Amino acid sequence: MKKLSKKSFIILLAILAAIILITVVVVLFIIFRGKNEIVVPPNAIGNSAGNLQNGGLFCEYDGYLYFSNSYDGGALYRMKYEDGSFERLNKNRTYSINAVGNNLYYCMLSERSTISGLGSLTRNAGVYSCRLDGEKTVNLNTNAGITMQYYGNYLYYQESTDTGTTLVKQSVESKEKTTLSPQVIDPSSVVNGTLYYSNAADGHFLYAADLETGVSNRLWDTPVWNPVYDNGYIYYLTMDGKYNLCRRAINDTNVEVLTNDFVDTFNVYKSIIYYCVSAGDNPAIKRMNIDGSNPEIVRTGIYHDVNVTSDYVYYSQYNNIVPIYRQSTFGPIYEDEFSEAVTAALKNISEEK
Repeated sequence: MKKLSKKSFIILLAILAAIILITVVVVLFIIFRGKNEIVVPPNAIGNSAGNLQNGGLFCEYDGYLYFSNSYDGGALYRMKYEDGSFERLNKNRTYSINAVGNNLYYCMLSERSTISGLGSLTRNAGVYSCRLDGEKTVNLNTNAGITMQYYGNYLYYQESTDTGTTLVKQSVESKEKTTLSPQVIDPSSVVNGTLYYSNAADGHFLYAADLETGVSNRLWDTPVWNPVYDNGYIYYLTMDGKYNLCRRAINDTNVEVLTNDFVDTFNVYKSIIYYCVSAGDNPAIKRMNIDGSNPEIVRTGIYHDVNVTSDYVYYSQYNNIVPIYRQSTFGPIYEDEFSEAVTAALKNISEEK
């Protein structure tokens, strides 16, 4: 057997060392990536039904508050709870925000202009994803999305095109998209693989759709609007012209009228409900316990886009994107604005000049 020369031996050692180094780097990358990948529970959703029915402008996830900052044209921001720091993740108007695993999924309307200032607006639509830090943005659909919910590695959303609005299902991995219904169905209220919705094609009766099989069944012969499933109950607005806020156990016939107010929108969070009333002589945003007890006026006026987090409830005046008001979710009633979001917006706007 021919003996290797000293030069060949050195080259062979260098190649072996390079192979070992590359192998170590790949293994460390896989380990590091695995440690930073968040495991998504099988029944995880991207945001609460109540928030999504109110625009999905705020989403609380893994130590951060992700939100559409109206003071900066609706740009996507995140606030770190630990130190109160802010980051702007994109410059476009964002809504239907979902946060799952290591990713954000959202609908975007590029409403910006060359005019500097708070709340400046332009137009461009689509469904997007990005990492939690705003990096690696991917366009999933150039058609406009309206209300969107994540469940089981799929996005369920209302897709708006020139021919109408349909409910679609899209894989977040392959981007493959299928139409589930030609009807305008709200996909917000998903619990354990079941979508609860008001079926406009059948008298707005309450339906439940199995998202795995695609089979839908009528649950009630009662017209409902904006149904939300929470802890065994369906919370909904009546469609008899009164728009009272009611709840009913999913397998019961007894209806509890929680308020006789004409309710525009509501949001259920744990033991409390926030709701907006515009009709009558005393329009206001109000709150009450989930059984309808202890109703309180939070602020008088006409409001909408009520998004709830563990710390605060965020809302704004009807037909006004600013200011963003907030109220301690469970604390005493007081008037406050999201002033930190103003400061963060002004900082970013000034740096662009």
